[in-house]
Amino acid sequence: MPDPDVEARARAIADAAKQARQPLPRGLWILAILVGLACAVAAGLALQGVRTAPLAADVRPAPPTARGGFGLGIGLGLGAGLVIGFALARRRR
Repeated sequence: MPDPDVEARARAIADAAKQARQPLPRGLWILAILVGLACAVAAGLALQGVRTAPLAADVRPAPPTARGGFGLGIGLGLGAGLVIGFALARRRR
């Protein structure tokens, strides 16, 4: 059975940590909402494009120099995630 003194001290430490923690800045919440909305709109547009895609017989292969598409989207998403993650990790207290 856990020691009540240890539990009380642990609870006091946790409560002190919760009180010392500052809330995230409003601008960061707004940025996260905007990024989420942009991703939702992009996903919706991509799904809409899949429904109206031409038949496979009508599609010509892309030239070998064409770039972008899926890889570009993954890169942009990872970059935005890293920037937001570092901003959250390095925020001033």
